[in-house]
Amino acid sequence: MRRIIILAAPALLASCGQAGDGYAFDGAEFERRSQPVTVVEHASLHDLRAAAPDEAHVQGRDLMGFSYLRPDGCEIHVTDLRKSAARSWLGHEMTHCVYGRWHK
Repeated sequence: MRRIIILAAPALLASCGQAGDGYAFDGAEFERRSQPVTVVEHASLHDLRAAAPDEAHVQGRDLMGFSYLRPDGCEIHVTDLRKSAARSWLGHEMTHCVYGRWHK
């Protein structure tokens, strides 16, 4: 099964333009994809980064979450939502589930 890895950022994505996470919405890979979403919580940022595939680690960016887009759904990886600011990262990753790769 083919998987696409989507990189993360540290803040909630605004609907367009530059958001607090430092990313701009450069254009959707697809339009409003609808599928099941699974959220995987990691106990710490260290654990999340250790679980991420090599290609998710981009030089110059601190990995704060990542997503897998699959034909049958989307899987979002963030740190424990009860203990951190991961709730804002969840919004960024959810936008990938809906629109795919939308930032460079």
